Amino acid sequence: MRYRFLLFDLDGTLLPMDKNLFLNGYLDALSARLAAYLPPNEFVRHLLGATYAMIDNTDPRRSNQEVFMEQFFTRTGLPPEEILPNF
Repeated sequence: MRYRFLLFDLDGTLLPMDKNLFLNGYLDALSARLAAYLPPNEFVRHLLGATYAMIDNTDPRRSNQEVFMEQFFTRTGLPPEEILPNF
């Protein structure tokens, strides 16, 4: 059977979830995948910094994606075309 969609219940409304356990596992896995580009602790610092900048954005003309991408790639100096497939 081939699946067309994969849905996540990230806020625990459908199933009990330990958000810290999930977030730490996710960040460990993603930072390991990108370790050839940045040390894991540096990657996580930039990822979270870009995420917080996105959350704090109040400009209705800019999407969350636009703010995150600008922030993340400016902070890291990494080439988007190489990094985005890893996400």
